[in-house]
Amino acid sequence: SFGPSGSNGTVITDLEECTNERIRGMVIQDDGKIVVGGYCHLTSADKDRFVIARYKTNGTLDETFSGDGKEIYDPGTAEVSAHWRINALTLQNGKILVAGYASPRHGSPLPLSGYLTGDRFVVGRFTAEGVLDTTFGSSGSGYFIAFEMDRMNTEAHAIAVQPDGKVLVGGGVLLKPLLVRCADADCHSLDTTFGSNGGGRRSITLDSHLGIISDIDVQADNKIIAVGTAWGGASTLS
Repeated sequence: SFGPSGSNGTVITDLEECTNERIRGMVIQDDGKIVVGGYCHLTSADKDRFVIARYKTNGTLDETFSGDGKEIYDPGTAEVSAHWRINALTLQNGKILVAGYASPRHGSPLPLSGYLTGDRFVVGRFTAEGVLDTTFGSSGSGYFIAFEMDRMNTEAHAIAVQPDGKVLVGGGVLLKPLLVRCADADCHSLDTTFGSNGGGRRSITLDSHLGIISDIDVQADNKIIAVGTAWGGASTLS
């Protein structure tokens, strides 16, 4: 009952504009529709770009979402002309939050002046109709670059919404676990009450180990549970 006849319950979606399509996260809406997010290599831009799609409960693309059931987001400006990848997504009052990173790497030489010189956390929000939500993030962009140290291996891999509505993102920088929290539900800035030195971020020390956060959840009392991987010793952090 799921997918095309004879498909044995599987659905394969080919993005003609892209190569190297990857799904990195999934969430199910209250109405049973399935939202997936990831990235693809957009041929016209020769860069990886955010991809988000929504399927009906029978596995067919939902054409009420972005017109054809899928959205390939291309930022299209020099400042952020890099590879954009979604690694995680969640729901927020019917809208779709995504977390990932922008990077000048992945097979390309480091960019020229005016482009990213390192990796950065990126958080974005799409409406229920599959359009980037310009009430979210910085200056009507629909996304927020949450960590701008221009370091390699800076990647967001998890996202959650606290009971008070604040957006929490987890991942790593320089292969060290990192949590970042936005000041409000629309992620206009970082929460200066979170972490150390008013920076809106909290690093997790693993002695001499390297590591990264791969998933997070928030308890009813607002305490944060983070899980991931540590290299050089114990295999799990929490």
